[in-house]
Formats: sequence, C-alpha cells, structure tokens
Amino acid sequence: MSSREALTVSAALLGVFLILTGLVVVDRDLVVDRSLLEWIVDERTSGLTSAVQLLTHLGSGWVLYPLTAVAAGVWWWRDSDWRPGVLLAASLLGATVLYGVTKAAVERPRPPVADAVGTYTNWSFPSGHATQSMAFYGMLAFLIAGGRVRPAWPWATAGVLVLIVGASRIYLGAHWLTDVLGGWALGGSWWMAVVAAGISAGWVRTRVLLR
Repeated sequence: MSSREALTVSAALLGVFLILTGLVVVDRDLVVDRSLLEWIVDERTSGLTSAVQLLTHLGSGWVLYPLTAVAAGVWWWRDSDWRPGVLLAASLLGATVLYGVTKAAVERPRPPVADAVGTYTNWSFPSGHATQSMAFYGMLAFLIAGGRVRPAWPWATAGVLVLIVGASRIYLGAHWLTDVLGGWALGGSWWMAVVAAGISAGWVRTRVLLR
C-alpha cells in the first residue's frame, strides 16, 4: 500500500462518517436503529448477555492502552524499533480524541435506559469502543503484516475483533447501529491517515513481524 492509496481510503471513510453524522443530526431516532434494538432486546438470553458483557471490554481503553504499551515493548525488545509502537499509539490516541470531540458536538442521546444492559454515560454518536477498536486492531494488523495483504490471519483476526466489539455495543443497548457504523468509519479514516503518514516517513516495515 502506498501513502496515496491510504489517504484515498481515509478520505472515503471520512465521507461515510460525515454522511452518517448528517443522518443522526437530522433524525436522532432512526427507524433502522430502533427496529434493530427492539429485535435484540426480544432475543437476549442470560448466557449470551454474560458473554457479551465480557467481550465488549475488547474495545475498552482500559484494555487497548495497556495492549499498546505491551506491543510497543515487544517491538522494542525484539527489534530495537520504537516506530511501530508510536504508530499504534498515534492511531489509538487520535481516534480517542476524535470520537470525544464528535460526541460533544453531535450530542446524540443514548438508547433508552430500559433497553440497556448496564449503565452508560456521555453521548452516543459515535461509539467510542467501535472507533477505538477499528483504529487499534486495524493498525496492529497492518503493522504485523508489514503493510501487506498476506498473511491473512492478522487481518481476519482484527476484523473479527472489531465486529465483536461493535455488535456487543448494540446488543447491550449502549449504542445504536449508526453509532457503531460511525465509529468504524471514523476510526478507520484516522487509522488510514496515520498509515499514510507512517509510509511517507518511512516508518512502515515491509516484512511480516509475526508468523
């Protein structure tokens, strides 16, 4: 992947994010959001709920920031290279800042408390967990694969983790569907922007870091 290609993907995802932002600003109670949440509430089971409550932490800052420190430490210990750790940290930190600013600007209410499993504060759009997980796991997969399509396992693993985190937020009633989609688009756009900067600076290795 070249820096130009990364910027193109970043711009496309930013466009998707802006469209979703416009939708939720115009209509904060979209039919698709309401219908999906109502169906989920009817289909919840105690066993699945317990599992989802655990899995949702895969997108929490309490998990992702320590993982960033561990990954950076491994790269430094193994290769004496601090650049992958900086890129991973920049992707996660920037995504965190962006979703925080957007939440404050849009001020979309969370789903009804009666439909939620747990207590959630702050505004709803975009989902912070979805934004962070996309930025973190996407960048981690990119760095592990050395910017290549192969091997496929880092990308597949990242995709599954991002999907699990996003689905968990909807299942628990913490966010609407469009909150999660907006988070994925915002996190992906920032991640690709950081990738473009890393490629331009010559910070991206072209070899697979883990096999």
